[in-house]
Amino acid sequence: MKNKYWKRIAALAMAGTLVVGTLAGCGSSKASSAETGTGQTSGDTAGEETQAAGTQAAQSGGSGFDLAAFESEHSGEPVTISMYPFNASLTSGTVSGYLGDFFKTKGLAIDVWAYSDEKTNAILASGDLPDIMYVNAENLGIMIDADMVLKLDDYLYDLPHVQSAIENNGLEPALEFIRNYRSNGTGSLYGVPTNVGGTDITDNADRNVVKLNWSIYEEIGTPEINNYDDLIAVAKQMMEAHPTDDSGNKIYGTILNSGSDTEYWGNIITWMRWHGYTENQLPYLLETDMIGGKYASILDDNSMYYQGLKFYFDCMQEGILDPDSINTDRSTAGKKTKMFGAGTQPGWRNEYFEYWIPGTKYYINPNTLYGDAIFGNADQYIVVNANTKNLDACLAFLDMMADPDAQLLGNAGPEGDMYEIKDNVLTLTDKAKEYYQSSNGDHYFYDNGEQAYLWNTAWILAQSAVMTYKGPDGEDLSNVHTSWPEERAITSDSDAYRIWKETTGYDSWQDLVDTNKCAVYSSDLDFINSFLSTPDDSMKLTMSTINDKVVDASWKMIYAENEDSFSSIWQQMVADCKDLGSDDLIQWRLDDIEKAKQERDAVLNASE
Repeated sequence: MKNKYWKRIAALAMAGTLVVGTLAGCGSSKASSAETGTGQTSGDTAGEETQAAGTQAAQSGGSGFDLAAFESEHSGEPVTISMYPFNASLTSGTVSGYLGDFFKTKGLAIDVWAYSDEKTNAILASGDLPDIMYVNAENLGIMIDADMVLKLDDYLYDLPHVQSAIENNGLEPALEFIRNYRSNGTGSLYGVPTNVGGTDITDNADRNVVKLNWSIYEEIGTPEINNYDDLIAVAKQMMEAHPTDDSGNKIYGTILNSGSDTEYWGNIITWMRWHGYTENQLPYLLETDMIGGKYASILDDNSMYYQGLKFYFDCMQEGILDPDSINTDRSTAGKKTKMFGAGTQPGWRNEYFEYWIPGTKYYINPNTLYGDAIFGNADQYIVVNANTKNLDACLAFLDMMADPDAQLLGNAGPEGDMYEIKDNVLTLTDKAKEYYQSSNGDHYFYDNGEQAYLWNTAWILAQSAVMTYKGPDGEDLSNVHTSWPEERAITSDSDAYRIWKETTGYDSWQDLVDTNKCAVYSSDLDFINSFLSTPDDSMKLTMSTINDKVVDASWKMIYAENEDSFSSIWQQMVADCKDLGSDDLIQWRLDDIEKAKQERDAVLNASE
């Protein structure tokens, strides 16, 4: 289904016929038009006329913005713009270090505002926006109605990397999707998409399987792990064998963080992924079984959500979960050494290797890993403050976010450290080669003393976007260094990886996956999220109240004194949720999902 869907969607979008309407979800507010489409009302014709007029205006010459002139004028004296992230994955304050230096070459200094749900609500209530803001589909609709965000149609034609992305990286269908589905019926572009395009998953499980700190695992003799109780026991052995890192800090088995709690308890993500589930519908108290193709309530007895809480409770009881997790933000948690990744742990840490627990299966689709690839992330957009005093700088920022070469800096650091470029050919430095060959679990540090980290915010293009640079053999390269053939050749032949192969008996992770058929690459639930609708204000209030109960109870269960207390907190949480209307919320979303399936299938079959 996946390939056929992609081809037809692309054809429909490029032809301008990707228009919605007949299946708007019940319970939707006015803002839901940003989530469900133009909504077949008398405003539709006006919306189409607006879209046509906007397109003609843009094609007739654009806005007159000159990116090269802006960068030339401000590379020495950058313009500071404020940016509000989508979640707590970025450290607040002006971006400094090598990345800050790079932004200066673009004429920019980026001041990241601290994220919180309360801050988001305050911004929406006051209209006091930053220059740049990441928003979900619901808030995009609200901001369009309130004239808070800039209409971008006329500006895109003056952004060279955006135009290149349209021509070379499939951006146009995502822009058309926004005009048709995320414009409140205007047919205009008030936000740009994120994560457009797929993700290279060759020999990579991302965060969807257990990943062990392999060098320490080797220290204890690589005992077998046949279930998650074994994982806890092995992590405990690893802690005993290697209690501290090189700086003397205690190493725990794993760590959670409170910075990922937004519309749901974020730390359940990795547990869900380990079992073939996704987290998309957790705000509606639903867990999504991608392998089984079904949804279920997280409040059910022995739900996957419940099992995840029990796992982390057991980790705490056994002393392998960092007891300061609740006071730790996501960025700090990601930098700490641990025995295995959990919570919201990224899947790309080089010192951690995959461990397949026999009998388990996981789901990974390169076209849905970070959103529906043809549309981008259908619930995350970048907008510009309609009243910004730094419009040119905001446009320069948007253009940079569509540049795979710029994204390289966010993934692999400054040129000359991990990689070097000569005559447009990118190769690893000797320093990087030595690091990957050793694979000893140490962090990579740049020459300026900074620890390597991911500037963890969504760019317009996904990780599959091809850079202008070529590899040593003339091959195309994405901006994520872990996918480069040169690096893969080294890491697959490193001492650590050779030991991994000897221990597991497989030539590569992909070999293990193919042999055991433990990965599922598509689901009947693929591409549904783009067609879901937004609840009305009353239901959103219910969701927020329920979410507070669930997040609070989830943390309390992790820190519960004993199993009786754990069970008591769970039972009280379920009762509280039901009293607050969880049954109605769940049923509304299930009905909405069925309508979204029909709409998805209608688009799929539209060209037949």
